[in-house]
Amino acid sequence: MSLSLSPGPEAVLPPDNTYAIQAGGELFRLSGFSLNSDAPSYFTAHFSRDPSATLILDRCPSVFRLIVQHLQGYAVNVDDETQFTALFSDALYFSLPRLQTLLRTSDYHYTCVGGVHFKLPKHLVSEPGNTPNYFDVTSGSVFQDLERVFRSKNLARPPPLSPPYVSRSPEYFAQLISLLQGGALDLAPCARRSLILECRYYRFLRLEQQLVPCRLSWNPFSRTPEVFLDLVDVKSAGVSLPDHPLSVAATPAEPVAKKPRTAFTTVQYKRPFIDAESPSRDLKFQMDFPHEATVFYAGDSKEFYVSLSAQLLEKFCFVFRKFLSQLGIDIARFMRRTSSESSVLVFPAELTDCHLEVNKLPCKDLVSLLETPHAAERRPGHGSYSTSLVPAQSIQLVKSIWQLAIRGETVLMVASKIDAVSSIKCLNADLEFL
Repeated sequence: MSLSLSPGPEAVLPPDNTYAIQAGGELFRLSGFSLNSDAPSYFTAHFSRDPSATLILDRCPSVFRLIVQHLQGYAVNVDDETQFTALFSDALYFSLPRLQTLLRTSDYHYTCVGGVHFKLPKHLVSEPGNTPNYFDVTSGSVFQDLERVFRSKNLARPPPLSPPYVSRSPEYFAQLISLLQGGALDLAPCARRSLILECRYYRFLRLEQQLVPCRLSWNPFSRTPEVFLDLVDVKSAGVSLPDHPLSVAATPAEPVAKKPRTAFTTVQYKRPFIDAESPSRDLKFQMDFPHEATVFYAGDSKEFYVSLSAQLLEKFCFVFRKFLSQLGIDIARFMRRTSSESSVLVFPAELTDCHLEVNKLPCKDLVSLLETPHAAERRPGHGSYSTSLVPAQSIQLVKSIWQLAIRGETVLMVASKIDAVSSIKCLNADLEFL
C-alpha cells in the first residue's frame, strides 16, 4: 500500500513550528510538518488550540518513540506482539489514521505461541488454503472490537487489550514456518501427524495437504492415474466421479482390457488446494482401524461383504455421506444393527484382484478358508445385517486398502490389499509383552 508522507489539506499546523510533547518522563519536540503527516489527529487538534504549551501525555514513552518515528517518516519496526498491541492502542488513542492503516495492513502477524515470540510474514500464508487463517480471523476481530468499543462508548482511552497468545507448541509452530519458507524436514510418522493437527488448528489447509502422506502413481492395467491416502486424510470436498464413467484412455498399441459384465465406476479424488489445476485420480484409501472392519462370506448369495463399525464407520460416513447423497444414494440403506444393538455399515465387497494375507500367510482361496471348520471366526449376529445374509465365517481386518465404486445404485468396496486375522488365537499371537 502506498501512503503519501506529504501533508495534505489536513495540514493545520505551520510546518516550520516546533511543538513539545512529554510522554511519561521523556520530552519530545516535533515539527508541524511531522505532526501534519498523519492528520487530523489528537496532536493537531490540541496544538491548533494551544500551540505554545507542552502537551503532557500519561502514556508509555517507549511506545511513543515508535509514534515519533512514524510521524518523522521512518518505517516503524515492531519487535513483538506486546509492542504491536500497545502501538495500535495508542494509534487509536491519538487518532492517527495513517498509522492505524499501516498496522492493519502490516506485512507480519505478531503472536506468542507457548511463550515464544513469532513474527510471521503474511506472504508465507497468502496462498489459497492458507488464508484466511487463525491469525487473519483473530487479529482482525480483536482490533475491530477494540476500535468499536473505544469509539462507541466515547472512552477517555482505549480499553486494555492483552497481546495475542496461543497455547500451542512453539517447536511445532517453528517447524510449520520452516516448511512455509520452503524447508524440508525429515519427519517420523508421529511427528508428521502432530504437524498436520497443528495445520488444522491454525487453518493452514494448503500446508496440511502438503504434509498428508500421499502416493501418486500410474496404474498400467487400468490406464488411470491413482492417488493413495489414509482414510483419515480424505476430504469429502475432493471426492467425485469421472466425467465419463467406465471410459479409459488407451493407445492402439496397448488396448484396454474389456470391462466385466458387472462393470463399476471407481470414485476419484483431488487433493484440496494443491490439485486444483490437475485432473482427478482414482482414489485408493487405507483403512488403518484394526478389527473395526470385517470381511465375511454369505453362502446363500455366494458374495463377499465388508462391514465397518465404531470409529471406522463414523469416519467413512463423514467422508462419503455427502458425495453419495448427491448421487441419490442414501448411506443409511447400508446401515445394519447387530445382535448387540451396535451399528455397522455393510457393503458388497469385490476381492477378485486383492492381495490377501490371513494370519501373515498369503491366502489365494478365501472361500475355502472361511468354509473350513474352525479356520475362521464365526461372527454371531451377522444374520441380523440383512434378511438375505446368513451367519457367516469372517476375517478381521488389521489393515486394508480399498477403492469405493458405484455400480448402478449400489455402493461397492473394491479391495486392493488386505492384512487380516481369522481367529482369536491368531489375534493373540500378535500380542507383545509389555
